[in-house]
Amino acid sequence: MTASLSLVRARLFSGPIASLVTLLIGTAIIMIGWPLLKWAVLDANWTGSTRNDCTAPGACWVFVKARFGQFMYGLYPVDQRWRVDLWAIATAASIGALLWKGLPYRKWAALAVILLLPPLGVWLLAGGFGLRPVETREWGGLMLTMFLAIYAGIIAIPLGI
Repeated sequence: MTASLSLVRARLFSGPIASLVTLLIGTAIIMIGWPLLKWAVLDANWTGSTRNDCTAPGACWVFVKARFGQFMYGLYPVDQRWRVDLWAIATAASIGALLWKGLPYRKWAALAVILLLPPLGVWLLAGGFGLRPVETREWGGLMLTMFLAIYAGIIAIPLGI
C-alpha cells in the first residue's frame, strides 16, 4: 500500500465511527455537489445578451459576461482601468517576489514594498500628480475589495506585532 493511500485510510477509515462519518459526508457531498454542478455548469446558459436568452433550466451566466467589467472595476472609468491593472500587476509581482525565499535583501525588499506600494496604489487609483482624478465613489468591484484587504493587512500586521 502506498504511503498516501495508507494515510487516507488512517485518517478517514480508522474505525467504524470514522468510516461511517466519512461515508455520510461523502454521500452528502455527492448528493449536493452533482445537482449544483448540473445547475452551474452543465445546464447553464453561457451565450446571449438579454434575459430572454436564458432558456435552459440552469444558471444564467449571460449577465456575468455582460457585467464582468463592473464586477471587476465597479464604476471606474473604462479609459482609466489600465491604472487598476497596473496596480494589480505591481501588487502581485511584489507579493510573488517576497514569497521567493531566495530573494536577496528580502527584509529590505519587504520594507520597500510596505513603504512604496501604498502610495503607489493611492496615486494610481485616486489620481493626481499628472493622472486624472477618480473619485472613490466610482471605485468598486473586486478592485475595491482587494485594495481594502491588502491595505488593511499592510496596516494591521505591523500594528498587531
